[in-house]
Amino acid sequence: MIREAFAGKTVLITGTTGYLGKSLVEKLLRSLPEVGRINVAIRASARRPARERLEREVLSSPCFKTLKSEIGEEAFQKLAAEKLHVVEIDLGRDGLGLSDEGRAELNASDIVIASAAAVEFDNPADLSAQTNLLGAARLVETLRAAGARPHLVHVSTAYVGGMLRGLVKETLPLDPGLNWRHEAEVLAGLRPVVEEESRRPEVLNKLRREARSRVGTAGVPTMARTVERLRDRWVKDRLVERGRAHARAMGFSDIYGFTKAMAEYAVVELHGEIPLSIARPAIVESAAKEPFPGWLEGFRMAEPIILAYGRGVLQDFSGLPDGLLDIIPLDYVVNAVLAIAASPPPAGEHRVYQVASGTRNPLRVRRIYDEALGAS
Repeated sequence: MIREAFAGKTVLITGTTGYLGKSLVEKLLRSLPEVGRINVAIRASARRPARERLEREVLSSPCFKTLKSEIGEEAFQKLAAEKLHVVEIDLGRDGLGLSDEGRAELNASDIVIASAAAVEFDNPADLSAQTNLLGAARLVETLRAAGARPHLVHVSTAYVGGMLRGLVKETLPLDPGLNWRHEAEVLAGLRPVVEEESRRPEVLNKLRREARSRVGTAGVPTMARTVERLRDRWVKDRLVERGRAHARAMGFSDIYGFTKAMAEYAVVELHGEIPLSIARPAIVESAAKEPFPGWLEGFRMAEPIILAYGRGVLQDFSGLPDGLLDIIPLDYVVNAVLAIAASPPPAGEHRVYQVASGTRNPLRVRRIYDEALGAS
């Protein structure tokens, strides 16, 4: 069914330079060659054009090594050139900063998988709001403005319920009494306020003293550059702190879960006649099997703790033995997202899918302890 659903279809994926996004591209190329076209949404940076980012940040990834070994480097390059097309999209701009050609590509997409996200729990508040919340809203608004009706698969998180206890029913949407537009305005407007605070005399004097302790008697230009770097760091730290405090005040443990929750309310409100599916993965970790066992990009949520304990760096594995650790392998999430994409709801409706171990296959802390101990 999944093969038939993707045959000849045009798929657009946002967040393709990220861990999940590039893994979705790899799975489509390796397992669903029937797909017609894959529009890879990438934002051009000041240093690199979008096409170069595709080559350096996506196609050069180790996640493609299995496919390259199966068909050969030359055949891989040919397949990528045939199937992949770069669409420059900036989720931080109204209208996504699309050119006429990019707008046509977006409108021609049969399936749009929105996987772009600022996934760190300690991101600055404004960055999380712009990417996770406003970026999602802008994507839906741009699709509606163009009259496009692709199946939109919005990748969310299993932790949109916040810090709730007891049985939480999935009555949609789960409304915490918050207004996503107001929250987006508050969070996105924090940077100018914090920037102004960073230029107060007492703050600048403190930063100058810190800079002097670092560079000593260096000249004025060096001193000025050091102060400015410290001021940028001060601004970022304050935006992280305020985002964390705001999220907790709203009933969430971190800014990531909070902005992803608000994004769900936004896309449910805005999608109109666009078929909408929301995928809620738990904590995404290394791959179980595909594209190869253990595939991981950087240290993610549980890996640093598990590896440190297995190697003897940590002497204790903190946690209640029967506590649940809801992590899920990357390839399970990739497969689930593609299965969801293959089964759109009727126009104007939305569905929510939990992508987690759940009660049928719970992963408890004692098992992670035993596995880490056995691996050591």
